[in-house]
Amino acid sequence: MDIEKVRIGLLKAERSRVPSQDVPYAFEKRVMAHIASCPALESITDYMSVLWKAAGSCACVMVLAFVVSFGFQSDDSLGNRDLESTVFASMSQHIEDSW
Repeated sequence: MDIEKVRIGLLKAERSRVPSQDVPYAFEKRVMAHIASCPALESITDYMSVLWKAAGSCACVMVLAFVVSFGFQSDDSLGNRDLESTVFASMSQHIEDSW
């Protein structure tokens, strides 16, 4: 069985169907009532509590990333030599040659 033929046949069959123009009864009113029933953040303390929760989770992710990256460091200074050679790579070229 050829998967591509099956896929093309399914797409052709679905595209031949006409989408329904009907909307369920009072759908818009139900959605708007649900939106209105949700509590709104009206005071600055509501905003601040949400921001502090986000800051706490960001701090946890930062500490986790630090712990994971600290575990992969080696005793030799190979990483420092690579960083130094990368940073100073452009200084080893003559400025006149680059213009």
